[in-house]
Amino acid sequence: MNLNFTRTIVFLVTVLTGINYKSYSQVQNSKPIPVYASMEKGDSTWIAVEDLFHELRKSVNTSFQPVPANAFKGQGIFIGTTRLAKKLNIAVPAKLLTYGPEGIYIKGTENSVLIIGNTQYALQEAVFIYLEKLGFRYLLPGELWEEIPGLRTVYKKTEVLTEPDFDNRTIGNGHGYANSKKIESEFKAWEKANRMGGAFPVRNGHSYDQIVLDNAAFFRQHPEYFAQTVAKGSLPEGPKFNVANKDLVEFIAKNAVKRLDDFKKTGQHTLMVSMEPSDGGGFCTTAACKAIGTPSDQAYYLANRAAREVRKKYPDSWVGLYAYNEHILPTRFDLEPNVFVMITNGFNRSRYSTEELLGLWGKKTKKTGVYEYLHVYEGSMDMPGQMHIGNTKYLARSIKSFYKAGATTYVGESTMGWVSKAIGNYTLARLLWDVDADIEQIK
Repeated sequence: MNLNFTRTIVFLVTVLTGINYKSYSQVQNSKPIPVYASMEKGDSTWIAVEDLFHELRKSVNTSFQPVPANAFKGQGIFIGTTRLAKKLNIAVPAKLLTYGPEGIYIKGTENSVLIIGNTQYALQEAVFIYLEKLGFRYLLPGELWEEIPGLRTVYKKTEVLTEPDFDNRTIGNGHGYANSKKIESEFKAWEKANRMGGAFPVRNGHSYDQIVLDNAAFFRQHPEYFAQTVAKGSLPEGPKFNVANKDLVEFIAKNAVKRLDDFKKTGQHTLMVSMEPSDGGGFCTTAACKAIGTPSDQAYYLANRAAREVRKKYPDSWVGLYAYNEHILPTRFDLEPNVFVMITNGFNRSRYSTEELLGLWGKKTKKTGVYEYLHVYEGSMDMPGQMHIGNTKYLARSIKSFYKAGATTYVGESTMGWVSKAIGNYTLARLLWDVDADIEQIK
């Protein structure tokens, strides 16, 4: 379809329905706006400032002038961490100090705005909260679906004190982005504008396959390391491990540290390494393995050993797994303090609900989350009414229920097809920040 024709149709729809499509005032500012911050070009605070003015320039012809934070006298824009604000005797609510890394405080007047976050990461989220207060909206990925207000000033009387209810808020695209960098970048920009992400990035996808492939020559020489019967020199599909083999356990524990080393070398986060078994059923059935216990006991026995090894070099890092399929039930034993468990809301072979499983696993570990099947294309074929992501009442009910049961992280598996999932995606982003958000008002 011709793009101009498409835009015309969208414009007509927005006019007929009364939606403010885009309105630009392009007010001319003769002087750059002073931004008081402690930042260097390219650092996290600088990115927050750049994000703010990149969006403001869509409505107002303006630029910013960096000024040292300690020169702030109450006018202009101050962007900084809570620690910096306290150092400069800028008043912040006492409650902000009790919040986690994504705690945010914003106070706007007719000629100033304070944008304060407990971390630099929070500052990047805070600028989009302030933009929302100014009237900006990012409904779907792509500029076509942005709502840009007509502004006469970049200042607005407002006060916000907030932090997210979930410290991980992710939509995982099960089939990727059709090999399109443009589609991927637009979706990532939408995620950022709607404060998806979070201060606790998880890594708990199926890992056994990759461990074996990364060390293929080694495993070909050790068929005894597998739960399956394997000829020497070959590798099984969907490998499961013989967790009763002490040499295998030691190798896997040290390999977890090596994978974290590799993440660090390549600039990836080192907060978590996965020890989730390969997909599909099947676990070790030897007498020695059965003595260790159930499929859950076996998977988490190996994870516990890896977690102890990880703490030696990465004391703040976690080992992540799902509670899923055959290993969805809690273990007989307690878990190491740095083992993270994410319960799948599906493929549940137990007699317990997801909320009940959250409660049971919560007695074993410090931190739990939910992996939700928002839309599996092969299951619902994008049909209306067949997708969790298309049902805002389900989202509001389930997310609040998961949160009350103890979940603090959330990953929803979905697919592209942004229009069919637009209201769901947009609503989901707000519910994960505030489980009590009014979905009717959002819609």
